[in-house]
Amino acid sequence: MNLCTDHCQLIEKHRGGDPSHLQAASSSKREKNEKIVDFEWEVRLTKNQQTIGEVQLKSLPDTVSVELGYDNLEVLRQLNVIEEILSKLVDFSFSTLKVPRLMMMVRSIDFELTKIVKKLGMRLDEKVSIGGTVFSKYSLTHPINEKGPLLKMRSSAQLQREVLEFVNREAEIRILIQTGLRLNRDAPLDIMRDYRFCLGVKSEKMHRYMEDCSWMEAFGELLVVKKNKLTPSHLLFQMQFQDGIRLDFEFLTLDRLKEYVISETLYRVILDKDHQLPLNTQTHLFPSRVSCPTEEEFQELLNDIWWNQIEVAKALYREEVTLVGSLYEKLLTEGLTTLLGWMVEIKYDWKVDLGRKNRWLKRYLSDTSYQEYLSLYPDQSYGGMWERLFLMKLFVEKYAKKVAGVLGYTYDVEQGEKVARFLHRINSLPSNASEFH
Repeated sequence: MNLCTDHCQLIEKHRGGDPSHLQAASSSKREKNEKIVDFEWEVRLTKNQQTIGEVQLKSLPDTVSVELGYDNLEVLRQLNVIEEILSKLVDFSFSTLKVPRLMMMVRSIDFELTKIVKKLGMRLDEKVSIGGTVFSKYSLTHPINEKGPLLKMRSSAQLQREVLEFVNREAEIRILIQTGLRLNRDAPLDIMRDYRFCLGVKSEKMHRYMEDCSWMEAFGELLVVKKNKLTPSHLLFQMQFQDGIRLDFEFLTLDRLKEYVISETLYRVILDKDHQLPLNTQTHLFPSRVSCPTEEEFQELLNDIWWNQIEVAKALYREEVTLVGSLYEKLLTEGLTTLLGWMVEIKYDWKVDLGRKNRWLKRYLSDTSYQEYLSLYPDQSYGGMWERLFLMKLFVEKYAKKVAGVLGYTYDVEQGEKVARFLHRINSLPSNASEFH
């Protein structure tokens, strides 16, 4: 089946599905795990019949989703025909093929194409790394397959009101305190910030909130709940709701809550029914700051990095995949991330709050530095893990030298070189080696 847009013709090259019978056959084909859609078109300019690229629609293994693919993107981009072609394929997929769901992969740094797919109504599902390149996965669901209108996320004011109404109804709860990232001025302003509250409860009534969890229904349609009995006097409920709201409730006995307030660095008293605490609606904020490392701490970090690199290399040699993953993650988070954190703090005179585990590091790094850091995250291939491990030496040398130079510390270049040579020796060994040559 050929298709036409304002400036192009899509000439069919291959068809693996019959549109006229597709809708009726879909369910039986899904049961047999057969392909539903497999189309390829050659894209030609209408005015001169010049071939400028190819587009495809192909079923994914789930037999429900269909991926929209494209070739020769740069030519299509230069001729300004991408949007009309994608729009035609979206319409054809839903109107003619009646596919349940359309999916498309876009390079995350391709902002122009991202803008177009969003304009077509596609939503971001997730980001994935393929061969060291980060892609964004967008999808669009056929209108007839929507399960009714999407839930609208409640506003902060509405959620706060619901929590306060709940506490006022519960005679056993005497104190309500808000904690968490929503009180932190340095935290990112996005919809993923959770709500976290501490509730002071009469000690003899603590058990009822764990035994009967129907009280959660007052806050909306639940998706997943984690119930944690940390101690007999400390319960934690982590609730994810369908509208996107994540709500954490910590139930503590009144004595335990008073101790908590003394140790907590970030909190706001919202309600104190018995006036046991100073009723202060101001946020008490003492953000954690990264302190300047001593030379001993600096050298210890580098030593840990070199040591953990060797541990990763040995696990790679043995093909111990699960161990490689945990060791490599430790190397990145506890080693390189700490090093970058020090570099950022030096730039901002040790006055920046980088958050737990330097979670807000990205906002203070240049694009170049951040991309260098991301490039060290390994793909799933054996060779890719070794490649990233070798690149790490150059990364550490570059940034450790900067930190050492500013702080007046020593950076031992030869140590890094020796470790790199040692890693290459391990990499060159045959799997059944009996000698370390």
